[in-house]
Amino acid sequence: AGYMEQEEKPYITLKECTLSGGCTSKQAKLTLDANWRWIHHTSGYENCYTGDAWNPNFCSDPVACARDCALEGVSADKYRNTYGIEQLQNGVKLNFVTDHQFGTNVGSRLYIMDGDDKYKMFYLKNREFAIDV
Repeated sequence: AGYMEQEEKPYITLKECTLSGGCTSKQAKLTLDANWRWIHHTSGYENCYTGDAWNPNFCSDPVACARDCALEGVSADKYRNTYGIEQLQNGVKLNFVTDHQFGTNVGSRLYIMDGDDKYKMFYLKNREFAIDV
């Protein structure tokens, strides 16, 4: 994991409803897909991935790449101003295109977390899944 930027995940409110018990609300953190994050050498600012190729100085093979490269965290400010992910009261607003000081970000992909280090798994057989867009 990277060390230059503290990870500050946004959150959403999930509601689980049953016929007998009504609905309960739970907050869940979100995390940005690694494809949008900065991957750099562990001892500095040099990129390990340039958008279309891995840097051969650090990534001569998968083991070297995993050892020598770090996936950087994303601050609340960068979630909003770089990636266009804005925290709302019970959810998030995703901008498709976000202009920022280093260029333009297009799209974003978030995952719902189950705790701090696992993705949330939804078991949907014979269940309804609804989302407001």
